[in-house]
Amino acid sequence: MAANGCKWCAIGQCWGCRFSGKGGGKGKQNSATPQKVAVAAQKQPKKAAPAQTPVKKELPKDANALLAQMVTLFQETFMQSGARSSTPWKGKLFEALKKNGIDEKPNYVAMANIGGEGFLGTVTVNGQSFTSEEPVKSKREAESNAAKAAFKVLYPDQFSQLSEGDAGWMMGMLPAVKGQKRKEPPTDLPAKSKLMSGIQLMVRNANNRCLTKEDIVYATTENEGPPKTYMSTVTITEYEGGKSFSGDWCESKMKAENSAATAAYDAMGDMLGALQEEHAAKKKEKNKAQLAALVERTAAKKEAKKLEAQAAATA
Repeated sequence: MAANGCKWCAIGQCWGCRFSGKGGGKGKQNSATPQKVAVAAQKQPKKAAPAQTPVKKELPKDANALLAQMVTLFQETFMQSGARSSTPWKGKLFEALKKNGIDEKPNYVAMANIGGEGFLGTVTVNGQSFTSEEPVKSKREAESNAAKAAFKVLYPDQFSQLSEGDAGWMMGMLPAVKGQKRKEPPTDLPAKSKLMSGIQLMVRNANNRCLTKEDIVYATTENEGPPKTYMSTVTITEYEGGKSFSGDWCESKMKAENSAATAAYDAMGDMLGALQEEHAAKKKEKNKAQLAALVERTAAKKEAKKLEAQAAATA
């Protein structure tokens, strides 16, 4: 009999005592000793210390400016590489038009980039046309970029908020930059979009139809250099039997086409300006009538609800 009164301890086969080996039991030799138990106690894992919240340090102003430039460069590279924007611009444009009382559905046209690869998109909104700035790989992306160009001009305040979603995950990595004002988005249309908008009005007034790719045709000449330069000519099919306008030699094809578009718009400025003023006046009257109708409908709904409440109270 053991000192503690356990007969199994006396023969080294106890199941319940603290000095029994792991998995020990009747029929097995107990190999546990007080020294082994002490060592096992020392190997018990310690409780983890409470996690400390990391302190976010602000970078110097120069570093913040550098990071902001890096993000801007990333956004430009992201869009020019053919990657799709995360913002559904066609849907956002349609919602914004509805909220502002414009019921006309945007008309999208995606055309192959003449003399190059990819597609350019155009959207006509309430008689005004907008064109995507860079060619992309698919017609769907071209239409989305055209909607983005229209949204940028028509609703600049909302555009500055939505456009951050294209690379917002990277912006979240930057520390807060203090003392810097956000730049206003440019409201001037690119020369090609400006010309296309004017020609759209001219074609609609003359032929009562929408613009097609045959109405404005660009042709670009390449000079190998060095340095390599480009010069474009734009032909307006419906103007004076198909008149052409040439731009200056430029460092890129896109700049050359914009230069030709600028030359065409300057030459046709008086006529296109008169058409745009007339269109703006009609648009103003239409919006005024739509607003009056909206106010009338809202007042009628309020009156109907008031009558229903009175009828429910007297019932």
